[in-house]
Amino acid sequence: MLRNLYLDAEWFPNQQVFLIGYARDDAEPRQLYGRMLTWKRFRNTLNQTNGFVFFYGPDIALMENHFETDIRNNYRCVNLLRVTRAYMPNAQSWRLAHLEKVFHLKRTVNKYKKNIRQIYSDWNDARYRARVLAYNRDDVSNLVLLKQKMFARYKIPQAYLNSIILQ
Repeated sequence: MLRNLYLDAEWFPNQQVFLIGYARDDAEPRQLYGRMLTWKRFRNTLNQTNGFVFFYGPDIALMENHFETDIRNNYRCVNLLRVTRAYMPNAQSWRLAHLEKVFHLKRTVNKYKKNIRQIYSDWNDARYRARVLAYNRDDVSNLVLLKQKMFARYKIPQAYLNSIILQ
């Protein structure tokens, strides 16, 4: 059975990653941050993946820079933004926030969709860190659901995924 991995990173304006959320097709999201955000733990998560590594936007490049490693040439990485542009070429927007509305995906934290810069100060303030963690969990959960709903609606074949794996 294929074990896919879904990744979502949060980072500072200097592109330093401070939080990585991840999930499998059938599991609750988990997170790496602080002392848990290590190459060893992240590599262990990647190595438990024999399917695709899904993400949306620039996250893989930021994680590669953060860990100084080559993920895209060692795993079958698929940018769901690329899939969305191919199968929904007339979408009003390809932003994840818009696609969440199109596919009726719910969130517990909406705050940062309107002002992503607020996430940086909230992460550095212990009073608000739980809100940032919840936001990232929503991102990862919705990434899983977006992939599932979009692939069901458009009947996206594995052959297409194989053709767009990052290199």
